Amino acid sequence: MKMLALRLRPFRPGLVDFGLLDGLLRDFDRLGVPFAAPSYDLIKLGKDDYRLTVPVDGYAASDLELSVDDTTLTISGKAPQTGVDGTYLHRGIAAGSFVRRFALADQVEVTGASLDKGLLIVDFVRRLPAAAEPRRIPIGSAAPKSAATPIAAKALDVIGSVRRSLTDFLSSLRR
Repeated sequence: MKMLALRLRPFRPGLVDFGLLDGLLRDFDRLGVPFAAPSYDLIKLGKDDYRLTVPVDGYAASDLELSVDDTTLTISGKAPQTGVDGTYLHRGIAAGSFVRRFALADQVEVTGASLDKGLLIVDFVRRLPAAAEPRRIPIGSAAPKSAATPIAAKALDVIGSVRRSLTDFLSSLRR
């Protein structure tokens, strides 16, 4: 095992030992770092329809596994068999096992998956429960005060009848 001492000089910006940096990158390349998970595109197709596209060139459908557990979508791939007899002089095509996980909301349901021209396509839809969907409440004109509530209407009727009774009583006194 080779040990490397690196001294950082934060107060001398711009002085980078490119030979040392190049050596570090070469050493890192020789470590045989496992293949990282592929990138992805997330596309909104409609109001509640979405599509996840993952490039999986070189993988057959039998090399891929797609599963949904509660609110986690997991895409995993086994390293495909290349069938090459010989030694690689340079290996630039990523071909390793991977696992990629996506957190899904409670209302998201995976509706299907397909493999087309090296792209894994996963379609899903967001289904809101009826209680969670926003409701439109119509705005009407203000109701007259007499018809605001049955109690208020009754009170106004009583006041009107008392007023009529008082008016009749006062008119009878004047006669």
